[in-house]
Amino acid sequence: MSVEIKKIKPLRSITLLLVFSIGASITYKIQTGPQNIEVASYSSSYRENGQELFVGTGKARLELEEGTNLAGYRPFRGAKVSTDLESPLETRVLYLKLADDDEEVKPGLLMISVDVLGIPGPLADKMKSRLSSLGIPPAQIFLFASHTHNGPDTIGIWGGLSAQMKASILAAIVTASKNAIASQERASLWYATGETSIPAIDRRNPTQKLQPNGLSLLEFRTLERKISVIFYAAHPVALGSRSLVPSADYVGMLLKQLNTSSKSTYHFFNGALGNVNPPHLQAGEVSMNDHKILRRNAKNFSQQIAHSIYAIEKNLRQWPISSLSVTTVDFSTPVEHFPAEVFNALGLISMNVDFNNHLIAPVSRISLGSQIHFITAPGEVVKTYEQQLNQELGFSPIILSLCNDTWGYFLPEKSIRPEGGTEENMILKKDVGDRWYQTAKELLLRQENHL
Repeated sequence: MSVEIKKIKPLRSITLLLVFSIGASITYKIQTGPQNIEVASYSSSYRENGQELFVGTGKARLELEEGTNLAGYRPFRGAKVSTDLESPLETRVLYLKLADDDEEVKPGLLMISVDVLGIPGPLADKMKSRLSSLGIPPAQIFLFASHTHNGPDTIGIWGGLSAQMKASILAAIVTASKNAIASQERASLWYATGETSIPAIDRRNPTQKLQPNGLSLLEFRTLERKISVIFYAAHPVALGSRSLVPSADYVGMLLKQLNTSSKSTYHFFNGALGNVNPPHLQAGEVSMNDHKILRRNAKNFSQQIAHSIYAIEKNLRQWPISSLSVTTVDFSTPVEHFPAEVFNALGLISMNVDFNNHLIAPVSRISLGSQIHFITAPGEVVKTYEQQLNQELGFSPIILSLCNDTWGYFLPEKSIRPEGGTEENMILKKDVGDRWYQTAKELLLRQENHL
């Protein structure tokens, strides 16, 4: 089996780093050619043709300094670091590859979840550059934020992080990734999807319930263990905005429960969470003062998700994986958000922009065989787009939000409220969601390139 990166309509690029006296840095990318499409394809005919799936996992705890700024709610909060956390902050890594019987070394894919609000593009690029020393091409490394609102401020507008804290987070990601690659084993792939009975609340209209929230499961079975990967969508805000304790919110509670009550190792990736809140927050900020009640409700929410997982696991079926492929395009948008431009100019945040003031981020389709497809977004995708893709394509791709960048909300332009709102205040351009949707649909319809 051959593995390579193929450039289609190659893009010539120049990268220029400017350092201001106030410490700001902006990475500029000049596009002088057609849109770049990178394809990493791993072709196989499953086990009978002598190629096998390998999987590995790793995790590491994010150790915070006293007074670490937390991102997500009120700006510039000093964290009260506790050793008795309901859900410790972690980075979790899934490593996938296909290999020949001769076990010739091939690069695979790294899917990395980090318990932070978001990972800006320049920081993601730095992390991928560091991880490429492990033998994985940057185009095959995917960094996802779990989107906890009680994690360290990797974005910068809540006070930022010290250089030591940033280095500590990067070291944890590298350690977890090394462990994932080192622990790889032959595995078979099992898959199931279903709807949960948990009512999801529309955070844009807290009195309204959304349609049933879907949940998908991948399970990798080796001779010694099971590795389960959960794909679900809801904002990790179950502990409320007054919580000052670092926490992975319901995501951490869920994984703690699953990993202590089962022989499987569980991972979690957030989906089209843009307008989805846990059900006990249907009254918005009302009743969010009592942390004990919120903590209890958050645990109940994670337990409800766990029960849904146990039910869906009964429907797991084995899926032969004929290929493992990635198709990536550069997605761009003009920056028309004055606060973001000011924060960028002051060095509070960093963005990958070109000289036309266009933000650039990758959008990728990850395909496991011919029927399981993921589509990534550098922002928070709302449920509407997930439903539209299902209706227009006739199959159900899994949306993965906040991958390799954090651009705010992706929602249909026609649904943007004139009076504004929480989501409207964090839209970089009104049509960015609709243009991401078209890009995603085109990627999902594109024929795979098997090398």
